[in-house]
Amino acid sequence: MPDSSDEEDEKSQAEGAERAKAAGNKAFGERKFAQASDLYTKAMALDPFDHVFYSNRSACLAELQQSESMDK
Repeated sequence: MPDSSDEEDEKSQAEGAERAKAAGNKAFGERKFAQASDLYTKAMALDPFDHVFYSNRSACLAELQQSESMDK
């Protein structure tokens, strides 16, 4: 049976992941793709089971790759 401190840690990590995701969403909307990617990576470290973080980071990396190819 997990004690309350384990449950609090999990809740805290989930909340941190959601904050990182929200900040990543804001950065993505501002076309700051590298920053958004870093924030989604942080969210993934806190909650590796939320598939949305992976999808969002993938979108950032695709945008960065597209930007690089347009610069050539």
